[in-house]
Amino acid sequence: MHLFILIILIVSIYLYIVYLNRSNKPTGDRSVTELFSIEPGSLDVVTIDKVFITDPQAEYIYHAEIDTNAVNRDGIGELYKARYFALVSVSFEDDFREVALHSLEYNQENEFYAADESVLASFYPLSPSALIEQAPSSGPWLLYVDDDWFIELHINLDVNNVYFIYTEINGQRCTSITVWAEGDFLTIGDMHSKLNQLIRKYEDMPYHRFTGAVRV
Repeated sequence: MHLFILIILIVSIYLYIVYLNRSNKPTGDRSVTELFSIEPGSLDVVTIDKVFITDPQAEYIYHAEIDTNAVNRDGIGELYKARYFALVSVSFEDDFREVALHSLEYNQENEFYAADESVLASFYPLSPSALIEQAPSSGPWLLYVDDDWFIELHINLDVNNVYFIYTEINGQRCTSITVWAEGDFLTIGDMHSKLNQLIRKYEDMPYHRFTGAVRV
């Protein structure tokens, strides 16, 4: 009987300690870890498997960052855990370029329907989850388009995430700058600001052709 009471007491103390540890942990952690970053003219690109756990598609990475809680012990970002990530990559795959070129031509033909800047600005205070609650439908929103690049905002109602993507075509190279988030990790305004920061740094990069990346 005394042993049973002692066991109950020990278990109760353990559960109380666990509760205290959990309650003392910071909530809403919004820290970001930069996994990799090089200058636009550098040749020291890496393949995507060096920064993220994902199926490689022959991308070469210039910049990668992710919310810190999604970084594993090996310093690799686990996208299935991510609430936020930003990625700057280039690809020389023919089909990637064809898809990007088709989207560019389509957006140029439909430039008239590009979202007004005031509409985009009205999204700035919202989190991705709040924007998804208000969005009437999924699909990309064209924001800007030019001779060889365009910017879209994708609101994915079915999987509850939002991302900005800048796509630039230069010869055989397709450059992508993506800022992705879900939940309330940051606001749409923060995402757009990050996108613009990366565009200013990585647009019109010197042309270098890379080979050897694996594609699944």
